[in-house]
Amino acid sequence: MDNYHSGIDRITSSGLKLLLKKTPAHYYAEYMGEGSQPTAAMEYGIAAHALILEGEEAFAKVAMAKPEGVDFRTKEGKAFKAASKGKMILSEKDIEEMYAFKDKLKESDLGSAMFNGTGMAEEVVTWRDALTSADAKCKPDWMAKDGSLIIDLKMMADADPTNFKRAIYRYGYHISAAMYVEGVESHFNKKPRFVWAVCEKGTGNVAFYSPSPEMLSEGHDRVGHGLAIYAECKQRKQWPGYEQQVLEIG
Repeated sequence: MDNYHSGIDRITSSGLKLLLKKTPAHYYAEYMGEGSQPTAAMEYGIAAHALILEGEEAFAKVAMAKPEGVDFRTKEGKAFKAASKGKMILSEKDIEEMYAFKDKLKESDLGSAMFNGTGMAEEVVTWRDALTSADAKCKPDWMAKDGSLIIDLKMMADADPTNFKRAIYRYGYHISAAMYVEGVESHFNKKPRFVWAVCEKGTGNVAFYSPSPEMLSEGHDRVGHGLAIYAECKQRKQWPGYEQQVLEIG
């Protein structure tokens, strides 16, 4: 687990969603322990974010291309993997697709903002919640230097609006959006516009979506609830798990 996602001194949106979905004990174990290993989809997203938002130098630090014909079951393949020093190994096709996404974003009116020097990528924002006194942090993919806009990159197999709406509620993207908005607003004293830039794998298409006021309000409610639980657990130094009573299921 990287330094940003380790420890419980400040809660992230990912940590808050885990706490809400499971229990405080799950959150504590994840963030005070080794953390979960990233899936192949997560590795693709990490590499794409590095290339698109931070450039080739940042990408080269976390990922590399798999030479054509290399088989990791062979002696040569195992040696190549060992020499990669923990970097993510991606196919040439995946890397080409990431470059295509970057080009597509540059061509769009909104996406081009990420490359014209008016914003910051992967900037950590910290704040203390006024209602719960919970210490929180977020790291928007990209935000304008004046705090007026946040763009969050997503990699999806299907960027259709109906499918993406399902993904929002399945993965709690609206909760993360609300938390990012709260964090950036705390620094700039104005509410930023929030936009998802959704890159569709396999087609190279990019779609842009923003949460409705109702969706974002629901996200804020969930953030407030999660921060209250986190603050209480941290203050008491107790991170409870499942209820210790028999629950009827059916």
